[in-house]
Amino acid sequence: MKKLIYLSTLLLITTGVYAQTHLDSFDINTAVNGSIPASSAPYSLITDGSGILYFSASDTNYGRELYKIGTTDTQPQRLTDINTGNGNSLSVGFNNIFAFNGSVFFSASDTFFNSELWKYTPGQGASKVAEIDTANNSGSNPSKFIEFNGKLYFAARTMQLGTELYMYDPGNQSVTLVKDIGQGTFSGNPDHLTIFNGKLYFQAYDTSIGRELFELDPATNNVKLVAEIYPGKMSGSPSQLIVFNNKLYFIANDGTSGNELFEYDGSNTPARVTDINPGSGPGLSLTSSLVIFQNKLFFSGYDTASNNYQLFSYDPGSSTAVLAAAINPSGSSFINYLTVYNGKIFFAANDGTNGFELWSYDGTNTKLEHDIIPGNGSSIVSNITFSGASLYFTARATSIGIELFRYSLYPLSIAEANTIFNPTLYPNPAQDIAHLQFILEESTTLSITLTDMQGRVVYSSGNELYSEGTHNINIPLNNLASGNYLYQLNSKERLLATGKFIKQ
Repeated sequence: MKKLIYLSTLLLITTGVYAQTHLDSFDINTAVNGSIPASSAPYSLITDGSGILYFSASDTNYGRELYKIGTTDTQPQRLTDINTGNGNSLSVGFNNIFAFNGSVFFSASDTFFNSELWKYTPGQGASKVAEIDTANNSGSNPSKFIEFNGKLYFAARTMQLGTELYMYDPGNQSVTLVKDIGQGTFSGNPDHLTIFNGKLYFQAYDTSIGRELFELDPATNNVKLVAEIYPGKMSGSPSQLIVFNNKLYFIANDGTSGNELFEYDGSNTPARVTDINPGSGPGLSLTSSLVIFQNKLFFSGYDTASNNYQLFSYDPGSSTAVLAAAINPSGSSFINYLTVYNGKIFFAANDGTNGFELWSYDGTNTKLEHDIIPGNGSSIVSNITFSGASLYFTARATSIGIELFRYSLYPLSIAEANTIFNPTLYPNPAQDIAHLQFILEESTTLSITLTDMQGRVVYSSGNELYSEGTHNINIPLNNLASGNYLYQLNSKERLLATGKFIKQ
């Protein structure tokens, strides 16, 4: 393992030509099956906001357990052995680990079955929070976590009700059913939980209308249907919900235009805003996330010229969607896991020549960041997220199997000239407005981004030129729910500073 040199982004920052990139891999499961290396296959990569990344990974001796790694750590640390020995404790899946209230909550089992709600608290270890499915031993399999108004909301399953919406209150340490949306044993399967205008929005299934858009009002604890996007029992399947420009955007199918982009202002009926592939043919990819970048929404969309999915953007100012980049002009790019980091969008894609690898887009050009398996072999990059000053993802390498990778930027020399000092966000906790203060040694183009603890962008300022001297930038927080968030300060070249703050 190479020893890396890092510089705290909160103390002294260098920019421009002094920055370079570094890629680390971590061989967690070192076993070898014949000539084939075993894989730990990391899943559910999440940050706690302090620069620590948590995730699940599998080891031949311990099974699948909870791990963590920090920006300067040379190897991940296993934190649990709940199902002792080589039995799996955590399950394979996305969105089943979440940092909340000083602990990390996750779905785990202390026997072969019976996956329930657990938490890990630094200094205290792991403990079971609740046995939600008490009727049998199959477990409730909690997932799709989100923090909302100081409580933890998630999906969980029981034999009597199927998979429905639940809430954990840290005040009385209790778990309660919020709503049986699916009715009876039919599962509501709440998904894509997102906070907008002080309410919780999500996709859910109702036997009479299919999968549609619902909202939870915390003032009344009432769950109601927002809109039947695809009339009848067919499903509109609103997915990849994201808040942008004081509106809720999502991908859905209204039955006439395929999967397209919709917007909702909180009052009127959601409206379709794109038809990138006119008619009922393919539109936006339901499996690829929406991200905010340079005051636009970016997504994987169907390009009629190449007859395949490519990178698109939507500008709400002009109400137009355009092709941003064709990664694979003669085939599908399979763009996925879009994540804003270091003033770029990072994503997994296949250009038809180098396989499925890590790419970036800076607003003008695309770049193959790393060809982990050279040539047309695919490393199958997935689970892209950032924590602290680094970008993490899962990928396959020939020598180690499917393992954790860390992509970092750091200065060649800490003696080079500084360009930014003392970035501070205050007050912390904040209410309706936060102030980001920093000092520039020279004029610099910067952008400010806020994300929730799941890495979803909730605010982006776009690129602006700031002069030399002290700056105090007002950041609106009135549309954010109470909870923990991260801020990023980026130049055009790289990530300059990041930190955690609390919205009251």
